[in-house]
Amino acid sequence: MEEKARVLPSYQKEIKIICAAIGEEIYGVNLEHLEEITKIPDSILDIHTNVKYLKGLIYVRGEVIPIFDLLSFFDIGEIKGDLKGKLGIIIRASKEIGPICIVADNVFIEIVSPNSISEPPKVGIKFRETIIGRIITPRGSITYLNPQKIIERHQEIAGIKEEERELE
Repeated sequence: MEEKARVLPSYQKEIKIICAAIGEEIYGVNLEHLEEITKIPDSILDIHTNVKYLKGLIYVRGEVIPIFDLLSFFDIGEIKGDLKGKLGIIIRASKEIGPICIVADNVFIEIVSPNSISEPPKVGIKFRETIIGRIITPRGSITYLNPQKIIERHQEIAGIKEEERELE
């Protein structure tokens, strides 16, 4: 008996991306990684660290979550003003790894075709391995991110060792 090629419904051919607009930049991750969109609370735990993109910690639903400034992470600027009251996108790369909160001025969902994702720029981007690609939309150019790679890079920078992760 000959098997027929399985054709996916058209809605499965699209990718839903949660986007964080930060100043002039737009970053996005696959919607499947989204846990919550929240306002950054007034009670940010200030931490003293040399990791400039780590802006503090928040406590959400029983978890301590680091707040990331992606502009600082990619070394292209810094979020302006107070973080309190800004939007935060809480994403989780996998069940085994704790979530992170990405600060945003605006949050929206973009639905794109996989064919619309181009390669990341070859030069001029710090931590290029964390970028899946670029997507051009009517709202602007979206830097499509791999949250697993971002967290791995953060753990390297922050000096989080494998043994410490196993204790969590």
